[in-house]
Amino acid sequence: MISESGAELIINAEDLSRLQHHINYPIVVQAIQDARSGRLPQRAEGNYDPIRNSTSRISQTTSSPTDKEANLAQLIKELHALIEKLKYLKAYIVLRELNEAQELADKSKEPFTRKKQ
Repeated sequence: MISESGAELIINAEDLSRLQHHINYPIVVQAIQDARSGRLPQRAEGNYDPIRNSTSRISQTTSSPTDKEANLAQLIKELHALIEKLKYLKAYIVLRELNEAQELADKSKEPFTRKKQ
């Protein structure tokens, strides 16, 4: 295959005979013609297989607005309970750990060099 813009693909006879078993030539020819015309056919134009069982999957997973609202209300209640528990939580940290974390952050910002001696 040779492109008019200069790019080319050369296939020997042995590889071509192998490809003939796997390539659907009408589709390849149509793809070349589409590329020449500068347009890309979409699903509505028949370029893709139809989507199967899409409506059945959607209808199974779609819940009613009242179910979603109930789930959201339950989630909000659980978040409020968690916030109340965390409100009085005290976390302690050792100054040495804070300094080590700061040193690690500083080292990660430096460019990679050999260890200073």
